[in-house]
Amino acid sequence: MKGKFLLGSCSLLLAACGGGSGDSADNSGSGGTNTARLVGDFMHQAIKCDVQVPNSDAKIILHKKDGSVLATHKPNGAGHLDIAWPADAAHVTLVTSSNGQLDLDTELERGSGDLGNRVSYDAGLDLQCECKTLEVNGAELTAAYPDHKILLRGSRLEALNNMEFCKVPGGQYASVDLLLTPTIANDKAYGALLDVNQNNSSLVLTADLVSAAANEGVVVSFYDNYDGITRAYTFGLNKDGRRHLMRSPELVSVFPGIHSNNFLQVSHSKDIGDTPEGTVSYNAGRRIKVTEPAKIQSPEIANNEQAMFAAVNTLLQGMESGVAVNYDLSNIGTNRAGMMLFVRADELNWSLNAPAKGTFPDLQLPADLEAQFEAANIRQISFQSSGYRQSGGINALRQQLVSESRSGTKLRPAFFDNYDYEDITVVVY
Repeated sequence: MKGKFLLGSCSLLLAACGGGSGDSADNSGSGGTNTARLVGDFMHQAIKCDVQVPNSDAKIILHKKDGSVLATHKPNGAGHLDIAWPADAAHVTLVTSSNGQLDLDTELERGSGDLGNRVSYDAGLDLQCECKTLEVNGAELTAAYPDHKILLRGSRLEALNNMEFCKVPGGQYASVDLLLTPTIANDKAYGALLDVNQNNSSLVLTADLVSAAANEGVVVSFYDNYDGITRAYTFGLNKDGRRHLMRSPELVSVFPGIHSNNFLQVSHSKDIGDTPEGTVSYNAGRRIKVTEPAKIQSPEIANNEQAMFAAVNTLLQGMESGVAVNYDLSNIGTNRAGMMLFVRADELNWSLNAPAKGTFPDLQLPADLEAQFEAANIRQISFQSSGYRQSGGINALRQQLVSESRSGTKLRPAFFDNYDYEDITVVVY
């Protein structure tokens, strides 16, 4: 798995730039009589709504400490997995597919327990959603706010549009965000959340929808400690997910009269090197909850470019040797959960999470999957140090993600309020 498909891309980083033990895992199944189990639920989900059906085709690959394949399992017909956790299992790779693309998710240094509800998306299930198309009339709103762009569910609205809305049969339509962004300086943004459950054929946008004080946005000002923030955006979060997303270079606002949970995310990118084959960049970012929007926010983006590059460079040089390699990102950032690796290709995506410090094994896959990896056309690879300024390392993050996956809401727990990351990214031409 660390074969030519990965090393060929990683060698770009080395060419462009000149190239221990981790967090304690729940290895309750190691040693003696093993009664621990690994459980999880695998589902396919529509894109247009939250309709789900069991995914009995998923594969669950158990690896030994050295990365070799120990066993391969599949969920039952209901998409449920419940297997004994072998004493010599140390890592897990989950294999699913989304719209014909292969998705692999590897967790290094993990133990028995709950994998949570694992969802892969399938456009073919959209036919099972209950959908309606509404004629959206924004003439009155456009006339009342001629110096604003009007966006409905993130899409620019002209005087008259048709828009499709979908839901799970028998359920409720999700809230729809209406956003007015100013086109002249020093003007305000306005927003509203719309309920379209009672609309059967049309949706008329009137000026009174955004006329109350609660509909006024508050411009978010922030302190740039990094001297060069390249991107900023704000959003509100409710049970239906993110709403009222606003991006720089325009002024960004939040809507405390609408959302109890508002966030600011800022990031910075810096080119490290370029070759005819691609580019290498350093990226850092921070997301914070905005509780006092009238005050100047201080996201404080991390700045550990040299440490990140040194750690990734050491890891890559070891990977080129084709054997297990020790890595250490534990001294980078504040209370980071661990190391993440993301590989994006035309045919597949691979994500990996691991303790901030540990050993990257020579991971192996079944022969058919190995062949797909070797033939993959890699577009991007990122090595990331990230977390939520919470203690507990990668295991605490995994537990929170499992709990979130089973919560039935898109309103994230407070654990996720304070996101912090840095990465080294290779983009292959």
